[in-house]
Amino acid sequence: MKYTKREFEKLLKDKLTSECNVTLDTASADQIYRCLASVTRQIMSDRQKQFQSKVLGQGKKQVYYLCMEFLMGRSLRSSLFNLGLNEVAESVLADADIKIDTIYDQEPDAGYQSSPWWAVTSPTS
Repeated sequence: MKYTKREFEKLLKDKLTSECNVTLDTASADQIYRCLASVTRQIMSDRQKQFQSKVLGQGKKQVYYLCMEFLMGRSLRSSLFNLGLNEVAESVLADADIKIDTIYDQEPDAGYQSSPWWAVTSPTS
């Protein structure tokens, strides 16, 4: 399902109201990030359920793939892009005079922890 700007804006505003009790105009960057990530996760979950329903209804085989990425990096930008919603989200935020890069910057980099990778993998003396 494709989301129009109006539909996506409603999802984000409703999430901000229900989860943080704020409007888009008064929300902090962190609140917007958390709610935008939540909306994105819900859309991904809904699409997964639709796909599973379709596949199971047709009686097709499933392929399972497990990948453990060591440095996965930030995912909100990638998820919005993969869902085809990056421009819609950017437009919704721009209407509220919010730069989407400010929101992306709120996400911690999951691949960058307090210990660098070489500290984890190098032998101890």
